[in-house]
Amino acid sequence: MKVKSLFIVVCVALAIVGCSRADPEVKEIQEKLIGVWELDSTTTVRAGLQKSKKTTTIAFSEDQKFIYYWWDSDLVGKYEGRYFVLKNPDRGLVTITLIPDVDTLKEGVYRRPYLNFDVEDIREGKMVTLHETERIERYDMPDKIWFTERRIYKSSAD
Repeated sequence: MKVKSLFIVVCVALAIVGCSRADPEVKEIQEKLIGVWELDSTTTVRAGLQKSKKTTTIAFSEDQKFIYYWWDSDLVGKYEGRYFVLKNPDRGLVTITLIPDVDTLKEGVYRRPYLNFDVEDIREGKMVTLHETERIERYDMPDKIWFTERRIYKSSAD
């Protein structure tokens, strides 16, 4: 009976230690994320890479909190919450998920949608992210194309 109990305790301890160990690639990206990132440019279907017309800033902190600001002409938004970094081998890239806090309004609770994007590259003050792939209808051609938007952020420290 004691051997069986000891075996169970050892298995549980190994599972906890194994699950709590961070993937080195995830840890590296988490460290590089810390700071403020400003959207510099995006890719579009027709124009390719161009300067962003909308201003977006994401601030990441060490305690896995974020602040997301955006403004476009006279529209402004800001929300905060928690972020998570995950490596999914089937996707081949590290994914960042931003989960905004809920806002309590007079009408009730407002839940903003989660934001998810993959990190294609992050180094030397530059981060390239990939967003959801869309199927684009092309009226001038019979085929449809698949398009994945890339966003290039620059670190505000640079």
